[in-house]
Amino acid sequence: MATKTPLDNLSGPGKALKAEAPDDAELAGLTRTGKARLTDARNTAQTAKTQQNRLMLTPKELQKALAQSALQAHKLAAAFGRTVPGIKPKPPLQKP
Repeated sequence: MATKTPLDNLSGPGKALKAEAPDDAELAGLTRTGKARLTDARNTAQTAKTQQNRLMLTPKELQKALAQSALQAHKLAAAFGRTVPGIKPKPPLQKP
């Protein structure tokens, strides 16, 4: 039997999610990211403008993020036999 992905653990429309075992790698990654953000937040040398600029995406990055989000929405909808109205899936941008 093939290993189930987290998406496979979804029961279906209107049904509860099945419990999953904790993922140590995911927790470690979240902890590492959180500690890095706390370190950044304590750095008083950074101005508010600098911190804001770090959060802003370039138009190309935004387009790529939106394309990936739409693709994920279509995959999730397909898993439940549904469609995403008004959005046509596009593959993520490829680097030249």
